[in-house]
Amino acid sequence: MFKNLQLATATLPDADALVYEPLDSRYIRIMRIGCALLWIFGLAAVWVIYLIADEPKAWLPVFLALSAALLLGLIGNQSILHRAFQYRGIAVRE
Repeated sequence: MFKNLQLATATLPDADALVYEPLDSRYIRIMRIGCALLWIFGLAAVWVIYLIADEPKAWLPVFLALSAALLLGLIGNQSILHRAFQYRGIAVRE
């Protein structure tokens, strides 16, 4: 039977004392694809809204600015993701 016992947080081992193993280098590819799909979905949503707008020509500068911001966000996110991946790891415990 399943039990969900409460633990005293003072008895848990300190996270700094753990030895972390780096993640598999292939995992960053999965992370990059997932993040890129999210940004591309946002970009597609912006353009779908543009296409159904009442006066698309009047809103073109706004949608171009939003598109540029999303593309810069995608590029920035991909570069930060690479740096953040270097600090990630796993630690197997009891």
